[in-house]
Amino acid sequence: MMISNTVNDFVNNFQLTVQSSELYYEKYYEEFSDAGLNNKTMIHHLPNTITKLETDISTILKINTKLVHIIFDVRLTFLKQYHTYLQPEIFLLIANYEEEAVIQMDTQPRLYFFIEALCKHADQLYEIVAYYFTKLYIQTVLNQTTRHNNEYTQDHPSSTLLEEAIILHIMNETNVTYPFKQNNNFNIIKNIENKLSTQYTTENLINLLKDKRHINIIDEIVGNKG
Repeated sequence: MMISNTVNDFVNNFQLTVQSSELYYEKYYEEFSDAGLNNKTMIHHLPNTITKLETDISTILKINTKLVHIIFDVRLTFLKQYHTYLQPEIFLLIANYEEEAVIQMDTQPRLYFFIEALCKHADQLYEIVAYYFTKLYIQTVLNQTTRHNNEYTQDHPSSTLLEEAIILHIMNETNVTYPFKQNNNFNIIKNIENKLSTQYTTENLINLLKDKRHINIIDEIVGNKG
């Protein structure tokens, strides 16, 4: 597993100015682009980003010292629990507070963590990393079996709810707290997880995402709620 930590480069070789930060964005243009971030948009927001970075830089440094250890620890958990050796390419970057992390699965799995956006979760860093590794695990399993199957509609609202319920289920199995309990949909997600976890194994829950009938199943659960 390759880890590219650009945060060290940013802290040691760049300043908290618009001009210097532009150079950092340009140096890692390919990484940001692959993660789906727009260079022009990031540069446009730089004045606001720098103001926030000035406040958050000490937290960024603390996160940076912990993150790699947490990543390896979480990966070991998946190896022990599910006998799956996750080996994504990992990039640690400083962007513009828009995304906490991005997963790309087109060729080699890649996981991008944006340290500045993680500052608001500094007290839940382990849980956040575990959350995104759980998403990666689910997508890895799906990627092995859906290359010739077009029934998985990830953008459908019911698919999103099911995926979050599976994430919650897996995090419960690995004894890690789901980090987004304050989200408006959490009670719905929890209800879906409670009902489906009694009917399906973890593997079958993931496979349910490939079955277009899951949309009706989730709609029925949500409809029955309340």
